[in-house]
This record gives sequence, C-alpha cells and structure tokens, in this order.
Amino acid sequence: MPSLSFYRVTLLAATLLVPGTLLAAMEQGRVSYGGLDDKGLSADTVLERSKPFEPLRPVPVVRFPVQGAAPERKGAVGRRAVEVTLLERAGETREGAEVAFGFPLAQGALFDAEKLRVVDVASGEELPTQVHLLAHWPDQSLKSLLLQFRADLAGRGSRKIAVEFGDAVSRKARAAGTLRVDQERGAIRVTTGPLEVVVDTERFVPFAKVDALEPERRRVAASSGIELEDENGVLHSSAFGAPESVRIERAGTHDAVIRIGGPFSTKGHGSLMRYVARLRFLAGSSRVDLSITLINSETDLEFTDIRRLGIDLVFPGADSWKATAGAGERVIESEGPLKLLQADERSLEEGATSAPGQMAGWLAIRSGAERVQIAVRDF
Repeated sequence: MPSLSFYRVTLLAATLLVPGTLLAAMEQGRVSYGGLDDKGLSADTVLERSKPFEPLRPVPVVRFPVQGAAPERKGAVGRRAVEVTLLERAGETREGAEVAFGFPLAQGALFDAEKLRVVDVASGEELPTQVHLLAHWPDQSLKSLLLQFRADLAGRGSRKIAVEFGDAVSRKARAAGTLRVDQERGAIRVTTGPLEVVVDTERFVPFAKVDALEPERRRVAASSGIELEDENGVLHSSAFGAPESVRIERAGTHDAVIRIGGPFSTKGHGSLMRYVARLRFLAGSSRVDLSITLINSETDLEFTDIRRLGIDLVFPGADSWKATAGAGERVIESEGPLKLLQADERSLEEGATSAPGQMAGWLAIRSGAERVQIAVRDF
C-alpha cells in the first residue's frame, strides 16, 4: 500500500528573523531577550534617502533544460569514460538510493546531452539517468550537467559506475516510473505513479489535493497554505493572496521541481515577509519534498518578530487514525489525539507532562492499511 511522505522543510532567513527579538542584554552575567517593543534601529537612521535599488539589467530566470542549444553539432570526443566510486558510509543497505552529482565537460567536447550515459562497471548495465544542463560554454557546447539516477548500495560498501560520453555514445535506458506534470488554469497537477498531487497556484496551497492511485483512487491528504503568525496573533498565509511567480524548474524522467514565490498576505490588504517554496516529486514514489525559504523582507526595522510558521495537513477520517512519533530513544504511540511540544532542546512536553528528550523530527499517521509519514530535515 503506498504511503505519502512530506519531507524536508527547510527554513532559512535572508536577513534578520527571530522568534523573539534577540536583543541580548548582559546584566550581571546573564543574557536575556529584549522586549517585543524594542525593534532595534529603524531604516531612517541608517539608510540614505534615495530611490530603491533596481538591477541594471533584467534578472534572468534560472532554468534547467534537458538539452543544449546546438545538439546537432559534432563534439570533439568520440567516446570517453570517467569512473566514479559510490560509497555507503552509514552502514545501511539501500535499495534504489538516489544519486545525483554535477559532471563537468571541457569546451567543445560535447553538444548533445543524449550522448551521455551511466553504466555499472561490473555488469556493463546502463542505469536509467536523468540529465539536465547546468551551464554551457560560449561556443554552446555543454559545460556542466546534473546527473540523477538510482542505485542499490550495500551497507558500508562501494560500487563503481562509469559516465560514458561522446558522439559515439547513445543513452537508451529510461526510468520505469511514470512522472507527469500538467499545468492547468490556477493549478499544477503532478502524477508520480502511485500518487497524484494538485498544487493550487492561484492562491498558493502546496497540497490542495493528494490522491493515492493504487489500488484505486482515493483522497489521502490536503493542506492549508503556508501560514505565518505575527507577534500580535494576526494570521498571514500564502493562500490569502496570489503568488508572484510560478515556474516548473525541472521536469524529467527521474524527478520534477516546482518553484513558487510570493508574499504572506492577510485577509485584508497587508502582507508580512516573503516565501520561496519548492516542491520535488519523484517518479514511481509517494514521497514529496517541500522546501520553504522564509525571507524577512521587512527592512524598515532591524528586527521582526513572529509567533509561528507552519502548514496544516488534513487527513480524511482523521478520528480513526493512530499516530507514532520518535522522541530521543523513545517511540511515542497514541490511539487518540497527540500533542507534542519541543519546549527547548532538552525537554519535551507530551500533553500536560514534561520529560527530558528531543523529538527525532518524524511523525507517522496510520489508519488500517493507509500510512502517512512526515519528516523535518535537521529538526
């Protein structure tokens, strides 16, 4: 039975962002937080009065095409192979582990990205590989490529693969999984094989609809927009206003990446800070990666305070679901509602009780044969 995994929520601040104003005062050897009314320096005291900065040329949109600009041209290399050793260092046997790395090429060596393949050195078997162009030389030859494929790795073992390229090489193996990305009016629909996800791009909601397709279609999850609560408890959300940019950065046989950016809006007319969200889908997989970059664009004051950044996930028939969470060496299981609070790095509050420990950053929710897993990277 397929499972749905929401994975990797990464929070970054481009300027200054703190959950409580970090104006630390050293008094008698102690450090304390400043009050919420102390916002540090104002922009008027440190900035010259001039018109806002504008770039001197149009800012290019980053794209990752699957092919170069002149694939019909003949390169300088007929056939060449570069061996690469894959190492498993964690001691875990991995089946179909994701492998990705950049591959540089000399100027003029290759013009056609289809004339490159990855093979297993021991067996000579070609591995289905997704290739995307990262950069090209002034003569339009390929300068750097992103190679993505899957490989089985034994715990603490090694495996040799070879990257073959040249005009005499032809890539034939393709990923077995089906990955489809359809851009519709106000939405992007992604089908990975076992899963279909609808991303609302009119009012950005990452998981407007999530359907499992095997053995039959059924709704397994939905979400709110990305929510930001300010110091006064006012809710801002990516779903309260239209995003400013929506683009499919990458779509191939191995994975697809959607990038959406815009402001956190209120239900009125205000906004607070900005977000850049990336959703990554894998062919043949029910795993979805969500990466959120939080940008503090409030430059009038030195510090900006928020209470909460989050996303609500809703599961049909939630009353019958059971939850399991990792906390230090323990595994917490609940037959009913489960509320956990990581009060600080050493203490975990479970309902009304507090105990030493730190959550591992994962939560599994199950109902019968259905299972949804959520994990936060670097929790």
